[in-house]
Amino acid sequence: MVRKLPRVPETDRPQFARNLGRMIEAAGSSDVHSRIAELLEDTFGCEGAASALKKRKRYVRLSTEPLPPADTPGEYHAHGATFIRLAEALNLPWRTPVGAGRMTFDRS
Repeated sequence: MVRKLPRVPETDRPQFARNLGRMIEAAGSSDVHSRIAELLEDTFGCEGAASALKKRKRYVRLSTEPLPPADTPGEYHAHGATFIRLAEALNLPWRTPVGAGRMTFDRS
């Protein structure tokens, strides 16, 4: 559903950015900023990653970072498909693909 939305509702954008940050932190990388840079490169390619890294907080907010109001212009990315691509690029170790486009989480 989110992938098909042209824009994520403004009020949901901070939570999308925070959830991506939490997912990155949960992945257990000792250097989350390096992991974010890798994630952006995996998602946008080398050239796109350089631009995205400058605007990293539009996509990813770590748990220690404040969440400015959602209506602040340019503060958060608006396209749901981009948030989905970033989450999918994480390749979290507990994520196991099940069927076409569906995922389950192995908690063993």
